[in-house]
Amino acid sequence: LDKLEQLPLMAEVYSLKGDSWRDIGIHMQFDGLPFADAVFCQGVLYWCIWDPQKYMIFSFDMYDEVFHRIACPDTYDEVRMPFPDNLIVTPGKENRLVVWNDSVALLYYPYLRGAPFLLEVWVLNDCFGGVKGSCSWIKNLTIGPLDGIVTAWTFWKNDELLLGATGGRLVSYNLRSQMLRNHTIQGARIPRRWEFSCVKSLVSVQGGN
Repeated sequence: LDKLEQLPLMAEVYSLKGDSWRDIGIHMQFDGLPFADAVFCQGVLYWCIWDPQKYMIFSFDMYDEVFHRIACPDTYDEVRMPFPDNLIVTPGKENRLVVWNDSVALLYYPYLRGAPFLLEVWVLNDCFGGVKGSCSWIKNLTIGPLDGIVTAWTFWKNDELLLGATGGRLVSYNLRSQMLRNHTIQGARIPRRWEFSCVKSLVSVQGGN
């Protein structure tokens, strides 16, 4: 194809009470698509978006039903690696949105084959709390370098981070002790993973109630 047609964005909200879908407007455009599952925190859904130029965060406030565009951290495209001369590189990037301590966090780590694993944890702070549309990021943690780790998945409890290691192994990293621990999943031969967030609720998920 010589040119891809940009289609209008559409969104619908499902009502459990009415057992029906309702169309809502999206008053913004972007050229990218979500490349990971959404996370839900404090009444807001968040997606990681990649457009032709940079990463960004797309959010939807469930209370006022408004979409927002959130910029990634200012230094997000540059990572200072622990290599000779403290070289600044812009390698292949891996990103994951997670919920940590009731806040939205961005796990960021450059992917360099054969290099030690170095993870930055950025926390979204004061988003939409002051001036409309204002959001700030705080780099809360830098973890590593760690040998044998290839990917970061999610936080398990508040002080444990689940990581993927070489050979399809599942390991956890304790933020307090800074120790790694191996975990065995019985019957899992292929290194695949799914993570789910479970929240207790008194509201039935059955439509029509």
